[in-house]
Amino acid sequence: MSKIQYDILIIGSGAAGCVVADHMARHTKASIAVLEAGKKDNDPFIHIPAGYSKMLAKDRNVWPYETVEVNGQNRRYRMGKVVGGGTSVNAIAAYVKGDIGYQSAAQGMGTIKAGLRYILTNSGPAAGNGIETVSYWDPNDLSNPQPTVQCYHEPIISTDGLNPSGPRSGVTFATVVLQPKARGWVRLADADPTSMPDINPNFIGHETDLQVGIDAVKAVRKVLEQQSLAEVFEEEFVPGKAVQTDEEIGAFVKQVATTMWHPVGTCRMGTDDTAVVDATLKVRGAQGLHVIDASIMPTITSGNTNAPTQALALHAAKMLVRDYFA
Repeated sequence: MSKIQYDILIIGSGAAGCVVADHMARHTKASIAVLEAGKKDNDPFIHIPAGYSKMLAKDRNVWPYETVEVNGQNRRYRMGKVVGGGTSVNAIAAYVKGDIGYQSAAQGMGTIKAGLRYILTNSGPAAGNGIETVSYWDPNDLSNPQPTVQCYHEPIISTDGLNPSGPRSGVTFATVVLQPKARGWVRLADADPTSMPDINPNFIGHETDLQVGIDAVKAVRKVLEQQSLAEVFEEEFVPGKAVQTDEEIGAFVKQVATTMWHPVGTCRMGTDDTAVVDATLKVRGAQGLHVIDASIMPTITSGNTNAPTQALALHAAKMLVRDYFA
């Protein structure tokens, strides 16, 4: 049997892998192989903005990861297992208008084309991802240019963040602690390569994160207490008016804290002995091996990670061309 050899092997066709493969194919004559454990991205739910909730809820095109017990519960921690990776199974929650350079680059990466008709026309019941607004703020100082909270508003009552929880009408505010202080870990569960890893995101594992979560709940309540809104809403469904003290709100925050599907940092970049990759994204102590995805981020961005991941992948691909093919 003949063996096929490639100059470049890219493992994973997520946001970063696709960008690296595209750039290397355009700017080198190298033979390239992209390995992806999942299927092609021909599931219609991938290309419809509202489809992400169905995929995540029904475990379509995902690795069925779960966390170890955190705050007394095991949480679903699904990640994309399909061409496009997390880009294919997460919400279309960010679109940059007015920046022609970004749009041109993104079109070259193939990220805008699929959803462009929904973005520009906003036509059809599935043209939106269910998120009406996204805001960033510091609940203790609205003038602070460094937000500590990201807040999503959905025009449904949803306790899982994906689907309606019942027939009643209402709204849901999902608050996100930005720049969390807590650090989690990922470990091998055993020697079986097919076993799911042990994942501990350590949600709200630092007192600062807990306080930000408490302040976010109180800030949303303050907004809803304004007369124009108070006249519309009959009651607070979750956590409920009985939950008032910081201790009670904190217990609620710990109970419901979960992922927004933007994990980073498991192969972080740095100069210390515990860093996995150096400034050129080479794995320390290895030859010809690089890590290029969100896992190299030392800290998480204050917002969705897809665009930054594609940006770092493009920069890394340019470095690879310079270092190996110039």
